[in-house]
Amino acid sequence: VMVILSKICKLKNLHFTSLDILSFVAIFLLLINPTTLFLLSFQLSFIVSFIIIIFGKNFEIKSKILSTFILSVVAFITTLPFIINRNYEVNLLTILIGPFYVLYFELILYPTTLMITFFPQLATFFNFVYAFFEESIILFSTIDLFNLIFGKLDIVAFILYEVLIYFILYSFEVQRGRSLIICFFLLFITLLYFKNSFNPFYQIKMYDVGQGDSTLLVLPNDRGVVLVDCYGDITKYLMRDGVKKVDMIFLSHGHSDHTNALQEVLDKYQVDNIYSSYYDNTKELIVLKNKYKIKLLKSGDNIRYNRLNIDILGPVKAYKNENDNSLVMMVTFDELKMLFTGDVELEAENDLLNKYHYKLNADILKVSHHGSKTSSNINFLSYVNPKYYLISVGRNNSYNFPNNQYLLQLSKIYRTDIDNSITILKRKRKVIIL
Repeated sequence: VMVILSKICKLKNLHFTSLDILSFVAIFLLLINPTTLFLLSFQLSFIVSFIIIIFGKNFEIKSKILSTFILSVVAFITTLPFIINRNYEVNLLTILIGPFYVLYFELILYPTTLMITFFPQLATFFNFVYAFFEESIILFSTIDLFNLIFGKLDIVAFILYEVLIYFILYSFEVQRGRSLIICFFLLFITLLYFKNSFNPFYQIKMYDVGQGDSTLLVLPNDRGVVLVDCYGDITKYLMRDGVKKVDMIFLSHGHSDHTNALQEVLDKYQVDNIYSSYYDNTKELIVLKNKYKIKLLKSGDNIRYNRLNIDILGPVKAYKNENDNSLVMMVTFDELKMLFTGDVELEAENDLLNKYHYKLNADILKVSHHGSKTSSNINFLSYVNPKYYLISVGRNNSYNFPNNQYLLQLSKIYRTDIDNSITILKRKRKVIIL
């Protein structure tokens, strides 16, 4: 539309600048549909057009290919924070292949679009041209080798990024300070990418994934990442938080509300070890064991990883009730204890009480079976005696969970259906719940 309006203005000798025309087009589109403002494609296209109009003259080079490449890089770095906050990652191939797509659009796709306006019989040729354009983009987007996961940028980082971009572009115009500001920019990008490595807190994150379980444990300075159960949009949450690698995954048991996102996580992340229950007899876990190398754990086993200690308390034996065969884990880091109970019910809880007694005491309890009345009996909770109760449960779920009335009368209960995702930070003696 902008190209057509520009040509009309030249033919009619109308004195409108490129910025005027860009504004007319934006206003016209918003008048037709105001919600267009919230589309990423609208935001990116007009931001890029604005930057090129304002600063494009600073990059005018005789070589069409080189000029296109430079402007493509400018467009890429300008829109990068928008892309990151939408996808939580960026594909570096975009910098290399972007200029070729710009040329393809200008020299092939755009002229073909105009041609079929007057010669509809060329529609088949246009479909081929457009299909190649679309399918090749999809192909490159599937190449994960050059993907960098940044995670969601907060508002401060977003603004600082755009301020630095402005000064970089301005330095090309005034022809000074260019090297210094580019060095600051590269340092800033590096810090954004490795920001998790500077986080000094032990972190527990129970994600709001609906009627299922997914909890992340992160050691300080990103020295270890452990995922307990995989359900729902867990991959999206991991990427949003800038997680780049998952060291271990624990599947409490095979039921789909604890495992249905495992394949998606493994497609995205390198995972060193996967663990589950030795006595699990669910059909789902049998399928997973045939597909992946899963190490099986039972009562008495222990896993140490950096500063993380994981004692396996259950299952203490095989049960007919599939839920009772869940892994029960006491996770200890920095003197903070968290008890994971999977979906265990009354029989398994009683066996745990008989075997471990006060060793069940923990600071945090991941409440069993989404707060069901078939779990978390009074005696069991009195021995665990946690400071905080975490319940992962879906809103308005068909099971009416949580429905354990005794449990719900207790204080310090955090529920994903009410509190959304729950984050606990621990450093020295300080505990923060977000």
